[in-house]
Amino acid sequence: MDTHERVFDPLGDPKDGHLLTRAIIDTIREPLIVLDEDLRIIVASGSFYKKFGLTHENTQGKHFYDLGDGQWNIPALRTLLEEVLPKNTTVEEYEIEHHFPVAGMRTLLVNAREIRYENHRRKILLSLLDITDQRTLESEREDLLTQKDLLLKEMRHRIANSLQLIASILLLKAESVESKEGRAHFEDAHERILSIATIQQQLDPVGRGEDIHVAKYLTALCRWVCY
Repeated sequence: MDTHERVFDPLGDPKDGHLLTRAIIDTIREPLIVLDEDLRIIVASGSFYKKFGLTHENTQGKHFYDLGDGQWNIPALRTLLEEVLPKNTTVEEYEIEHHFPVAGMRTLLVNAREIRYENHRRKILLSLLDITDQRTLESEREDLLTQKDLLLKEMRHRIANSLQLIASILLLKAESVESKEGRAHFEDAHERILSIATIQQQLDPVGRGEDIHVAKYLTALCRWVCY
């Protein structure tokens, strides 16, 4: 590296006098890495070392795929990084899942882009956003929503059965009453309970993402109100 690049390169090796590089990168909470054209480590953030059990000494100048006994030799990641410089591509939020010896199974969002200098030298800025906890929470949320839907459907099913049972009891009572007026009251109550049961069926929850048949519900509701 020539003197001109050493002075003005903000992503150079801190050992070459770029102390500002270390100060800036170490303030970033998510793992950040600067790679040279051969995909060797120029500098990495402290969060990268901490999360994956590495140090500056055992990463500086090492090939990215050789870090931590090859834990970063991930086929999908290799394909992405090896196309950034030759094809001048940008990687944005590419999701990978991999088991790391220290961090365990992690889900990462990979972002990578080329940095080109006037002297035609190039580097890659690579960031790794750990979204493992976020994906876990999303999965747990989906499970809870599924359980809620099942419980709600079961509750509505039980309510429908109870309404049908009440309607049947009222009808039996109506048949046993000698008074026409009393029988009429029981039959009226029977019909109203059946109307409620009909509307309750229209309110059965549909699956998430499915259409709600509002017209069918409103029609049944109007029939019940008019009755």
